[in-house]
Amino acid sequence: MTSVEIIRLQGVYLDDLRPELEAALAAFLDEGRPTRVLDAGCGRQTWLELPASAHVVGLDTSAQEMAENPRIDEHLVGDVQTYSLA
Repeated sequence: MTSVEIIRLQGVYLDDLRPELEAALAAFLDEGRPTRVLDAGCGRQTWLELPASAHVVGLDTSAQEMAENPRIDEHLVGDVQTYSLA
């Protein structure tokens, strides 16, 4: 899936909400404390722009696709519904 493809969830186009979601995340993450973000189902790309200071943990069933995601700092291979997170 590319960034130009639109993801539809319960009648809402998430691409339409992207600016608001990114602004809310930036405000939340910009509090000067170390932050870890779990990107479940990240695949080859991270859907939202995250601050460079965020430590991004990717969780996906495909190690190959996750290896192509330049934004992931830590890789977890598995399914979000069954993976045991600490």
